[in-house]
Amino acid sequence: MRTSFAIQPLLGNTAIEQLSFDPNSRDDTEVLCYALQALWCNRDARDTVLGLIEAYHSQQVDRENGRPGMTFWQILVVAVMKQGLDVDDDRLANLMSHHMELRNLA
Repeated sequence: MRTSFAIQPLLGNTAIEQLSFDPNSRDDTEVLCYALQALWCNRDARDTVLGLIEAYHSQQVDRENGRPGMTFWQILVVAVMKQGLDVDDDRLANLMSHHMELRNLA
């Protein structure tokens, strides 16, 4: 039972459009966050990418039953960080748990 993205951000989170990243940063994480924010703000591109992820998702899964799980946007953020930073699963879990910009982005 997955959705493309949460319509309303969680209480206390900043909207993705309003997040600020350092454009002069040379850190790969900041650059990827900036790129994901640009994708989020481009509605047509975002809907196309999330539609591709949804089409790839198994058709045998019953969308009406089960717990919600991660949204397709969260899956995209995690996949971009894993591939873009070339990190292992432990580092990725640490980044997604403790990096505040990533937590607000996802």
